[in-house]
Amino acid sequence: MNKDSITILGLAKMMLRKWWLFLIVAVIFAAAAFFYTKLFVQPVYISSGTIYITNTNSANTQTNVNLSDVMLAQELVSTYSEILSSNTFLKTVSENSGLDYNYRQLKSMIAYSQKQGAPVMVVEAAAYDPKDACILAETILNSAQDEISRIIRGGVVSVIDHAEVPLLPALPNVTKNVFIAVVLAVLVVAVYVFCTEFFDDRLKNTQELSAYGLPVLAEIPYMLNEEEKNKVKNKKRRNNKENEQVKASL
Repeated sequence: MNKDSITILGLAKMMLRKWWLFLIVAVIFAAAAFFYTKLFVQPVYISSGTIYITNTNSANTQTNVNLSDVMLAQELVSTYSEILSSNTFLKTVSENSGLDYNYRQLKSMIAYSQKQGAPVMVVEAAAYDPKDACILAETILNSAQDEISRIIRGGVVSVIDHAEVPLLPALPNVTKNVFIAVVLAVLVVAVYVFCTEFFDDRLKNTQELSAYGLPVLAEIPYMLNEEEKNKVKNKKRRNNKENEQVKASL
């Protein structure tokens, strides 16, 4: 390979010559990712609910909520998330849920987020058992008001959507894993093909020699060995017999 004249078109042609290798490796990687995900990765279920956040007691809540109250409530979402992630609250959730999860485990199983443009917090609980995920999320929704009121005077949360038992696992994403495996396969083969071609100093034809500006002095034709010669002769004999049979039938 001429290392001084590498172009994008040349690289593309180089890769296309090995299209079959890309296909085989991609199929192998995709199949491995699919079966590994299906057989060895335990599915994770996520149950979620939503709560509305306000900064005034229900007794002082006016019928018309002004814009400043909404903006303040949006800022309170992050504060409430920290409160509901505290060890004290998670210990309460562990006790009230009746499940065999301690507060340390719950820290990695529970997540909070805010719906864009609204003072609404999304509560998500993940577990290997879909019923456990629902129980944890619902326990947080039901226990949030007491914890918020204990920490922040006038803090009020109202449940909008209760948690439901998820029917399908959220993780793992089989399609995503297969896609990543295919991309990885393409990259691995591309690097392999490039390295094998780039570091190959052999001249395979006269065109590669002329690329270096060197003249072609002579070419040595390929010589058939005895076995190959016999194969050629036998093929010619079969062709002659077939031709004779065709002529005789006519």
